[in-house]
Amino acid sequence: MPTDAAPVQPVPPEPPVPLLRLEGVSRTYGEFTALAPVDLDLAPGECVALMGPNGSGKSTLLRIAAGRDRPTTGTVSFDGRPLVEEDLHARARIAVVGDSTGCYPDLTVREHLTLVAVGHGVGDPHTWVDWALADRHLTEKADALPSSLSSGQLQALLLASALVRPRELLVLDEPEQRLDPGARRGLATRIEAETADRVAVLIATHHTDIARAVAQRVILLEDGRVVAEGPPPRAPPPRGGGGGARGGGGRPRRGPPTRRPRTTTRSRPRRTPPGTRRRRRHCACCAPSGCAAGGPGCASRRTSPTSRRSPSSSTSCRTW
Repeated sequence: MPTDAAPVQPVPPEPPVPLLRLEGVSRTYGEFTALAPVDLDLAPGECVALMGPNGSGKSTLLRIAAGRDRPTTGTVSFDGRPLVEEDLHARARIAVVGDSTGCYPDLTVREHLTLVAVGHGVGDPHTWVDWALADRHLTEKADALPSSLSSGQLQALLLASALVRPRELLVLDEPEQRLDPGARRGLATRIEAETADRVAVLIATHHTDIARAVAQRVILLEDGRVVAEGPPPRAPPPRGGGGGARGGGGRPRRGPPTRRPRTTTRSRPRRTPPGTRRRRRHCACCAPSGCAAGGPGCASRRTSPTSRRSPSSSTSCRTW
């Protein structure tokens, strides 16, 4: 029996509740504005990348988002509560990898990670330390002191220190610095695993490939102001493509580089017959102390009349 009831419309899903929220946040130092007012929401499992040149305000925004600095204006909330550095509950859930390295000189790599894990009450800390060492390729350096590590290994130690502790928000300030290309790819894989575990990630980076690989949104800063925001830039299409000389309407494919072509005719005749070794010719008046008389190949004869040296000068003969 037909009814006049309207069909039930599907209920749109509610937007995710942000774990981190910045509203109208700015930071000034006297008359200098390091960060103009900015709004930012970051949900669990989401990654937002901050990009821009040095001095654009990325690190300032990260410090405020991590509770390390107080904004001049605006509010910062974490899980619905105001975020301040003295809040131990929030600090226990936010892991930060900054742009500076600070290590105890007398503790080994393993002892550093164990100290962090035990200090944050991690159960079975040694298992987590072994996992972090393997994940950051530091197993062979587990018993080494920080002074013996390379710059890339020190950066890996900082990342490992954030991985052995509980975290719901991971703040990364240019974590790719001092890492080789292979380590940067491993960093992107780790960030993807973090967001898959519902960890919110806020990262500042100079590398577009990292932002493209891990971020859902990119915020571009310049002179402390947000100039653009949106999804990460798409990778450029490969040049050429496949299927013939042209691929996808792109430019013609070029073959492998070849040697410089050789001409079959010479622009000037040879001075010596082919296969004959050419001898270096000097002025007939050469002496170990220089030219004794300006011969036809002498450098003194090739100077201007006003600067010609005497035959007894120490000017050497010129070869030709």
